[in-house]
Parts: sequence; C-alpha cells; structure tokens
Amino acid sequence: MTATLASCSAADPLPPQGSAAAPVKTKPNTGYRTPPVQGPVPRNPDGNHSSNFSKDGGITYSRVLVSGNYVAMTFDDGPHPQNTPRLLDMLRARNIKATFYVIGRSVDLYPNIVRRT
Repeated sequence: MTATLASCSAADPLPPQGSAAAPVKTKPNTGYRTPPVQGPVPRNPDGNHSSNFSKDGGITYSRVLVSGNYVAMTFDDGPHPQNTPRLLDMLRARNIKATFYVIGRSVDLYPNIVRRT
C-alpha cells in the first residue's frame, strides 16, 4: 500500500511517482488566494510570528510505503488558546491521531493545551 502525505490545499492532483519517496514541488494555485496585503504585514498576536506564507507558494507531497490504510495529519504552529482545543476535541471525537509542531514561546504560554493527548 502507498500512503500519500500532503498539506491541505486546493492543488492539482499528485502526478504518478516511482517507488522512491521524493518531494515534488507543484506550481501555486493562485485562483483561491487573496491578494497581498498592502502596508504592514499582519502579525500573530500569540507568538509575534509573521502571518505571511511561503513566497513560492509550492506544496510538497511525499509518498511512503505502509501496510494498511493510513493518512498522516500534521499541524504547524501553535498552540492557539481557542483553535487548538477545538481541533483537539474534533480529532478525539473521530479517533484521529495527528502530529502537532508547536512553537516554544506558545508552549510556554499554553502548557496545559500542549499536555492534552
């Protein structure tokens, strides 16, 4: 069985690949993006990190061979005091496992959210 790992996006379908796991860059789908912000870039008030996305807008896909039906879900940034608990509740209700990549400063601000499993 082959599992496909991808970020959530409205991108073109993944082209066929060989058996080796290799990242594939796609062209950005500019049809769904909002225009650039004029003036100062909005900031994330929790971590004081930029809200800007990658300049190339590419999406990376990877494939790995696994036995069984699997999808890997990852979430970057956070924890956020409102959004992360809601997301954790939704995942738990559906018995979905996920990986969170958290920001050190946010971990210091919201340690109880990070401790939830």
